[in-house]
Amino acid sequence: RLFKTPYPTRRTLYGLVDRQYLPGTLRIFDFASPDLHVPKRSETTVPQQALFFMNHPWMLQQAKILAEHSSQPDAKNELADWQRVTRLFQMILQRNPSSEESKDALRLVNEPADNSTATLRETRKNWTYGYGPFDDTEKNRAESFTELPHFTGKAWQGGENFPDSRLGWAQLTATGGHPGNDRQHAVIRRWTADRDTTVNIRSTLTHEPEMGDGIRAFITSTTAGLLHGIELHHASRQLDVETLDVKRGDVVDFIVDIGNGLNNDQYLWTVVIEEIGTTGNETIWNSEADFPTPESDIMDSWEQLAQVLMCSNEFLFID
Repeated sequence: RLFKTPYPTRRTLYGLVDRQYLPGTLRIFDFASPDLHVPKRSETTVPQQALFFMNHPWMLQQAKILAEHSSQPDAKNELADWQRVTRLFQMILQRNPSSEESKDALRLVNEPADNSTATLRETRKNWTYGYGPFDDTEKNRAESFTELPHFTGKAWQGGENFPDSRLGWAQLTATGGHPGNDRQHAVIRRWTADRDTTVNIRSTLTHEPEMGDGIRAFITSTTAGLLHGIELHHASRQLDVETLDVKRGDVVDFIVDIGNGLNNDQYLWTVVIEEIGTTGNETIWNSEADFPTPESDIMDSWEQLAQVLMCSNEFLFID
């Protein structure tokens, strides 16, 4: 039976085994070869098994559920920590902890929680990441701007697979990117002003590969039009703007396309936009530091204890 939910809540008793395409998860846990008679499972431990229990979203979800169940009051009385530890051992290993295990577990759950997370820069909201053609005839600006639809945690791109079937090699990362497969799919890192101000721009563009014919790059502004337009191959170039007056809602686009052909068009481009003023509180936008990062889901100490017990050999090989 095929389940539509991300994580099925039922155990699989029977299932189709395709001997030619055995699922990777079954291989990780030493599933018996369907070509041989194997009456007993091999009790082996390989790194892939530990990594599955440490990192797979389904396992992390189970650790959270077990930790929550361990905290349920007993006869309307709050459980002491040692009682919760015992309950977790019972639920996962079907036994009580030894005195030493209980001490170690209590030491883990009573350690100060590390809830530190990277501070999200307020300036990240001024950047958006998209694609579109560059009009190099009269308007000298992006003809259109469509946001890249998929974020991998490290890059904006067309879809989960890279290259994407529709948008090709179009990708933007914290440090650079790659244009799409033709000039209609230039990648555009867009900065939008959130107030009336004056800024300067410092940026370094690098195209490293010797192969291919290089890239085309442009900096354009809503009010000032084309600020820079260059062709670059196997070289670096400083692309700065000394002063630029912007109004709230104005955009500055940093655009790269494939030039004359698709061939080794990856590039690096770091941009720093600095507000010009005299107050000492002027804002600085940095394309690398402001690039989005995935929000970390930190497990609390009880959830970590549940995961530790599930990562033990005793649990992995329990009958």
